[in-house]
Amino acid sequence: MGVSSRFQRLWRCSLKACRVPWRKSLVIFCSVFSLVQHPTITAMELVDESRYLALLSELRCPKCQHVNLLDSDAPIAEDLRATVRSLMAEGRSDSEIKAYLRARYGDFVLYDPPLRASTLLLWALPLLFAVARAMVVLRISLGSKNSLETSDASDETAQEADS
Repeated sequence: MGVSSRFQRLWRCSLKACRVPWRKSLVIFCSVFSLVQHPTITAMELVDESRYLALLSELRCPKCQHVNLLDSDAPIAEDLRATVRSLMAEGRSDSEIKAYLRARYGDFVLYDPPLRASTLLLWALPLLFAVARAMVVLRISLGSKNSLETSDASDETAQEADS
């Protein structure tokens, strides 16, 4: 019985000692949150946010081969997102932001690289592949048609020779 009564006395003393600091901390906590203002989102911020997301979807992550900056989790993508956000805060246009990133990371950062002498092969390569494929298909189809005609002609000459 001595242990439980001793425990009860200590418990009561600790509760009495805690009452005053608890009340003070509650008052401080409530006063801090009463001073905090909730941010209001303006229409301009919504436009900037949609512009920001559209710009990030047009830019490629330098580390990830086929992922845009919006979807990439790479650390460099986080840095580039912060850079784009700060450039937008400075008031730069989309073309200025793209030019800044292209100067720093090259044409790879753009999904649609500009048509220049250095990127001409990149733009012409799909067309060259389509032309080459069409030529192969034509050659195969004409070759099989000619082989049928020559086999018919050789059959006729063989029949004439037999008679």
